[in-house]
Amino acid sequence: MRATTLNEAEEAPASYPNVTHWIGDFRVALPGDPTVSQVVTWQRIEAWIATRWTARSVVYIAEGSGEWLPRLSPFTTTTVQLWRNSSWATVTLDPTPLGGLQLPTGDTYRITGIAGDDSPHPEAVLEAWRRLHEFQHAAAFSKWNETAFVGGDEGITRAWAAKEMHLSGAADLLRPWRNMR
Repeated sequence: MRATTLNEAEEAPASYPNVTHWIGDFRVALPGDPTVSQVVTWQRIEAWIATRWTARSVVYIAEGSGEWLPRLSPFTTTTVQLWRNSSWATVTLDPTPLGGLQLPTGDTYRITGIAGDDSPHPEAVLEAWRRLHEFQHAAAFSKWNETAFVGGDEGITRAWAAKEMHLSGAADLLRPWRNMR
């Protein structure tokens, strides 16, 4: 039997890795060229996967009895609290073999911890970031540079942006980290 996660509140990390690479085919950047924030690209990748490399605080609210597993990994529990009599009380729970906690009663728990461990990002993740960032930049530049669009003023670039993880090839590279639980 598994306990249910009701809420997950993930803080932003203190910083994301700075990835440097060349964007474009020898085109000289002009004043006013659109840019794409590296942070936006990292946030898009993290919305797609369950693994974190840059450490940050996460608070889960879970309820039920049985094994509870965090969605994000790696996850280190720092505090567990039980909701009783209109307040939170700190409790100690037993760990489970899969890295979760054994919730003994059907009550509501607040589980606070750290997701990520500041280990280096795998090369495939950095390559996915590069592909996605270049794709986002091309879509932004296309919208800025083109004079006519099929399907209205933003028809093409909106369709590109909606499928950017797949069209850039980043989704395939990130598959091993997609759903860890």
